[in-house]
Amino acid sequence: MATSKRKRTQDSPPTVTTKRRHPQRQAAVAAAAHRLARRRAASEDSDFASDSSVSDQQYNTGSSESDRDTEEDENDDDSGSEQDTNTKTKPSKRSHQGDKSEQRDHQSDKNARQKKPDNSAEDNENTTGDTVVTSDHFQPPTITVPQPKNSPFADAISPSSMIFMASLMVNNDRTFMKLHEDQWQATRKDFMDFVDLLAKELHALDNTVLVQPAKDAIYRQHRDLRFTSDRIPYKCTLRASFTREGKKSPLPGYHISLKPGNESRIAVGIFQPDTTLKQRMRSGIIRQGDLLREALSTDTVKEIFGDVGIALLNDQDRLKVAPKGIDKTHPEIELLRFNSLFVTKRLDDLDVVSEGFLDKILDVFEALLPFVTVLNAWIA
Repeated sequence: MATSKRKRTQDSPPTVTTKRRHPQRQAAVAAAAHRLARRRAASEDSDFASDSSVSDQQYNTGSSESDRDTEEDENDDDSGSEQDTNTKTKPSKRSHQGDKSEQRDHQSDKNARQKKPDNSAEDNENTTGDTVVTSDHFQPPTITVPQPKNSPFADAISPSSMIFMASLMVNNDRTFMKLHEDQWQATRKDFMDFVDLLAKELHALDNTVLVQPAKDAIYRQHRDLRFTSDRIPYKCTLRASFTREGKKSPLPGYHISLKPGNESRIAVGIFQPDTTLKQRMRSGIIRQGDLLREALSTDTVKEIFGDVGIALLNDQDRLKVAPKGIDKTHPEIELLRFNSLFVTKRLDDLDVVSEGFLDKILDVFEALLPFVTVLNAWIA
């Protein structure tokens, strides 16, 4: 990666790299390093230190539905008895008929509960004996995550977090997540600590960014299964977003997505805006398209990306023809064909778990700050 020209101080804790770091950022990372050291000292044998640490854990998948049904039935009987008592305190002309009706209903419910459906051999086996699932039932991760010496680092993601996400990629089901709940909570906490640090440092670069608690900046891990045939329950990425109005805002902003297998990405800009915002975006291009080109053609952008100009824009949803109402000979037709305006940079797993990961993200954010400023001037 290219060397940043931002000045850094040279005195810092021994576990924190001082190269290329602002004084304020150095202090924030040092504080994070101290918190990390305290957590490591408090738990030498952390459950999430390695994937093999759960080999002795067991998760009992045998259900106690019959016990729950019994409790529910008893509750129903108790409520029925209480209802009968209340009924007796208020006699009426039809109390005798009501008693008979309740007796018939109670007897019908009792007979229904006594009836048991025919179970298959597999069901009988599950009811007569609990099935015990251990870590041996799951597949090992197919991705090897680097584990640098002296990791984890305060300004990077812990290798154990990436190892867990790699395991989730090949064991994406609820049983795996339940058995590895401690590992998941440790991974989530590790990512949230990093997002907290990143949000504060980003705000120092772009003070228009809303600083939110990490829990509000990250995305939920459960997938929305309402309108899809893909029943995989969990996402295999750790994602966070930062904009002027927070994560849920459609405005241009800064985004990170971490996924094992060298699939982590930094994205900056606006992705698939709605009709109103897209109209503002294209109006801005028509009036000041040269500003966008200038923002993507700085020396810092060249240093970080190795290229400049609109060639950096992601073209996955670019139109093949001119947008409706736009002349195909318009001088800004190349920019006007974009439905989204964003730039991405891929990071490998070694970047994510190594010292200086925070700086690599902030270098990209700082290089594209003029780009985001232009977009927000048009759209926000």
